[in-house]
Amino acid sequence: MICQFSTRKISYEEYNKKYKKDIIYNRDDFVPSGVKLIKGTVTAFDPDNNKVVVDGKEEVSYDHMIVATGLVLNYGGIKGLEGVITSSGADNAVVRQKIGKNGTHSIYFRDGAEDTWKGIQELVAKAKAHTGPEKLQALYSMPATAIKCGGAPMKIMYLTHAHLEKAGVANKGELTFNTAGTALFGIKEYADAITKQFEKRGFKWNFGYNLTDIDTAGKVATFTKTWKEKGEYDEDLEEYTMVTKSQAFPYKYDFIHVTPPMGAPEGLPADGAADLGGDVSDETGADMDSMNADIGGGDEFGASDAAAGGAETAGREMRESRAIARARKLAESHSIMSRLAK
Repeated sequence: MICQFSTRKISYEEYNKKYKKDIIYNRDDFVPSGVKLIKGTVTAFDPDNNKVVVDGKEEVSYDHMIVATGLVLNYGGIKGLEGVITSSGADNAVVRQKIGKNGTHSIYFRDGAEDTWKGIQELVAKAKAHTGPEKLQALYSMPATAIKCGGAPMKIMYLTHAHLEKAGVANKGELTFNTAGTALFGIKEYADAITKQFEKRGFKWNFGYNLTDIDTAGKVATFTKTWKEKGEYDEDLEEYTMVTKSQAFPYKYDFIHVTPPMGAPEGLPADGAADLGGDVSDETGADMDSMNADIGGGDEFGASDAAAGGAETAGREMRESRAIARARKLAESHSIMSRLAK
């Protein structure tokens, strides 16, 4: 949504009047022919009978199933913020108590994206009026979990810089990207190119910095860096123990873009349970192989692989599904031929 503002160089008011319809679509208009769309929530799996239960009442049978959970935005996973929402959901009042005002922003939900645009404009205006040697501080976070569009947190930093530069005040701001990861992108060639772009623009960045606490009133964001050190020697195992260490780094900010931790929704049926801290798991329920099911959408690719990884995952799922279907038909044909031969 924020990209729309920048590429078309339009105001927030113009966006609302003319362009909002360009980026908000009716899902039902894009359902391919031959696909039956069932609107509801899967509330139970029945792997023994190859069925799922929708909304606690409707049974839907399948030959092969791909489970795509999607991701929820766990703003409450950061101390000082509250709420777990979806990107498209309208019920985001709890999150917006802190996000979308006082220099604290996030583009990962619709209202948050609009607020972020206004926040960037406010930062530009503040930079124009700013005097003195100290630079305004703009922060951008990347969590330790998989996220939607791994490049988005950096894109917002690029857009902020572009608007500061356009206004002739880029030298009055310092932009810092703090990621909980160990690289700027999951693909080395991309990471190398991004590093050069960061250097050219004077950006700062830190690895292993996870946003764990934020004081939105005082405009202080605390990032925790965690690492392992060699501890005592274990004579029985004949190796050193590894001790986890951590240190908190508080940052004052004028503007921050928060990328919240993300994960599969709570309340999934036990036969495919997930928690907000990780991807889909089958540890507590039925063997997913016995369900003729593939797991996806809890994010099978790294946080920084972005849309390219998503396209790869989706394509692989489709290829595997078709291959499994063909194999099942061949197996059934072989079984029939074997019985006839007897």
